[in-house]
Amino acid sequence: MKASCVAYSALFLSTAILQFKNSPPDSFVLMTISLIFAISVFRGEVYALSASILAVVFAALSVLSALSSSILMLLSHKPIAIAFKSQLGVVGFLTLPVLLKVRSHSQKLGG
Repeated sequence: MKASCVAYSALFLSTAILQFKNSPPDSFVLMTISLIFAISVFRGEVYALSASILAVVFAALSVLSALSSSILMLLSHKPIAIAFKSQLGVVGFLTLPVLLKVRSHSQKLGG
């Protein structure tokens, strides 16, 4: 679990750096998720769970934002491909295995 948290932390940090030019607020969210994954290495699974929940919610919001931009561009007769280029927040869906692991672990405990 610690190795995957370190990998997720590095992934979100690099994504935050890449995203900073396009959207500083998105970059801040990605950096916060990276920091929480880094803290989870020392503090435990609860932090990894909260970071993965934040990442998945942010990824869903990124997809919705890209879809709304695409619809707006479609209605204004502009090329749609530009809307999805700046949405790097979708990497949050890569943390779904952490959520599924914690969920299966809690079901084994009877929770």
